[in-house]
Amino acid sequence: MICYTGLIIYALIDMIRSDFQDQNMKLIWTLIILMVPMIGSILYLTLNRKTNKHRRRFNPNFSNPKN
Repeated sequence: MICYTGLIIYALIDMIRSDFQDQNMKLIWTLIILMVPMIGSILYLTLNRKTNKHRRRFNPNFSNPKN
């Protein structure tokens, strides 16, 4: 039961923090997660990773300007 609730809360927090191209998508995902909690959370977490275009990428700058 704790894992079930944790998954839903994690999906909702991730959805709130995510930037969508269309703000209506945030409302649609909220409704899906709340109406069909387990399936909606899993769908959001798997499908959103593929469609989110503004992901942070590890891109270090190792050049040293002093040399």
